[in-house]
Amino acid sequence: MYNIKVLLVEDDKKVNLVLSNLLGRFCNELINVYNGQEGLLACEDYSFDLIISDINMPIMDGVEMAKTLRDRKIYTPVVFMTAFNDTHYKNLALSVGAYNYILKPADLSKIKEIFEEINEMKKSNERMLHKDLSSGLSNKDQLTLDLIHSDYTCLYTISIDNFLTYRSTLGSGVAEDIIKKAKKVIKETTKLIETSQLYKIGDDMFGLLTYDETTTDKMNNATLISKNISDLELDYEGTIIDVTCTIGIGDGTNMLGESLYALDKAINNKLYYSIYSLDHSQNEYEISALQLQHRVRKAISDKGIEVHFQPIVDKNKSVDKYEALARLRDNDNNSLIPPYLFLEPIKNSKNYEDFTKEVIKQAVSGARKLKCGVSINISFEDVINSNILDYFVDILDEYYDVELTVELLESESLEDIEKTIEFCTILKSYGVKIAIDDFGSGYSNFNYFFDIPFDILKIDGSLIKKVNTHKGYKLLEFIVNFAKSINVTVIAEFVEDKDTFDKLSGLGIELFQGYYIDKPKPLNELIVNSWC
Repeated sequence: MYNIKVLLVEDDKKVNLVLSNLLGRFCNELINVYNGQEGLLACEDYSFDLIISDINMPIMDGVEMAKTLRDRKIYTPVVFMTAFNDTHYKNLALSVGAYNYILKPADLSKIKEIFEEINEMKKSNERMLHKDLSSGLSNKDQLTLDLIHSDYTCLYTISIDNFLTYRSTLGSGVAEDIIKKAKKVIKETTKLIETSQLYKIGDDMFGLLTYDETTTDKMNNATLISKNISDLELDYEGTIIDVTCTIGIGDGTNMLGESLYALDKAINNKLYYSIYSLDHSQNEYEISALQLQHRVRKAISDKGIEVHFQPIVDKNKSVDKYEALARLRDNDNNSLIPPYLFLEPIKNSKNYEDFTKEVIKQAVSGARKLKCGVSINISFEDVINSNILDYFVDILDEYYDVELTVELLESESLEDIEKTIEFCTILKSYGVKIAIDDFGSGYSNFNYFFDIPFDILKIDGSLIKKVNTHKGYKLLEFIVNFAKSINVTVIAEFVEDKDTFDKLSGLGIELFQGYYIDKPKPLNELIVNSWC
């Protein structure tokens, strides 16, 4: 049994029945139809791993069906199964890109061979989603899974300093070469660290999981990595580059968030590294869940929830809308706490509903002042909370002229599909657009293409950063063409430089967001210089 979904297209009902029983033994799901037109309709409703089709059929033959699928940018492998063994039919099959050609009566061993090939292709594609194509290392998605399912005790986040400067002044090729050499040094260094695992989690960032327990071990390893990278002195046509790195170390219950937080502190304070647990013991950086709940409640009453706005622009860099992004004001330290540190701990608290309502209120107010559409992130906790839906409806009844988009995280949108559909349907009746956010950040599930009434697909930065690779470019091209074929607008997130912007624009992506356009800013800065 192979884990693939097969479409069988055969007009002869008896043959269709026999083949359905035969093929069904080798795949986990099979759908059978009786002509090419029915095959096209099935491909609109389902995503298949393989199509097996007769050639001569009434209404629409197999060749015309395959040609139409390609025109619609549906590239599912098609295998023709026919009684005609002549060059004409084989050439017809090849002309529409057939994957294979089988003569009737079907050869069982040939069918099993094709099924095995398709199954391996599918598994390879799934594995690719967890690999960084440029380095060959596991990526952030795999790191996230390993953090859940393994017992590692420490995560080092290693950022190569000045990467964007290298890329903008010396070119992408030199910047990538620096990263490759840094990777080699880190890999050589980690051979000295027992049972460690290295990941590529960003253009300029590596993750290293270890079993380090003591502070001394963490300090020694961070120092060793930093020293070995700083030994890299590279000469690019007379330009001497001293490569350096900054390291954040997370060693608690939320290692990824902690290591990124520690990295941010190390960068801001020009340190070689920062250890999250030490900052916690000194009461400088870590915020416990209880402290956060108190701070959020206090922030709501003291107007300490701040919504910043980041522009989303078209290919001419004209603003289409803004995304509303929440920040928590820490008045004690006169700083802003980023959402990745406080959102998860407060989601199950009684403060979370009030927090979401405050963000919605500020976002709508911002939209009216900016005279521009605004996009709001909504979690699954908000979707299943009827009070949040009621609040949206009240706001939309009062401010019916505001253009709103609601973004649902890809990873959360299928947790309760019925609730999600109901939530989206009601909001859409008020003119709200629905966006799937962070598409491609994890196990991309195409089921919501058929179930959730969404209008916009936001491609995650993990895919956008692969646009300079052949496979990454082709994958993005497929996603964009598929979205266009079902009238879904595509937004590229994390667009950080002109080269990426130009390549994505060339792919036909309509809207763009990222630091190359502009960073998130408070409302008062945007009102003075509003792009809308």
